[in-house]
Amino acid sequence: MAKTEKKLTAVREAFTKRQLISTIADDTGLTNKEVGAALRDPMLWMQFGGLSLATGILAGLYPAFYLSAFNVIGVLRRQQGGGARGGGLRKG
Repeated sequence: MAKTEKKLTAVREAFTKRQLISTIADDTGLTNKEVGAALRDPMLWMQFGGLSLATGILAGLYPAFYLSAFNVIGVLRRQQGGGARGGGLRKG
């Protein structure tokens, strides 16, 4: 009988919490608002596009600056050496 009482108590508590949350939402005016209307706003989409563009540019700048620091002629000469010496960009 104790398990049944615990289950009923849990159900009552959950129902009471749900009622409290819905009462607060009704009192503050959080219900009956159309969420889909915000997605039709062109300014929102321009902001998303600008953020995506800025992220893409910043993500591309770091590898570009990193690779531009290499001495291209030196790297290519080391690769042409062959034998035990030439083996890649890094050693050790």
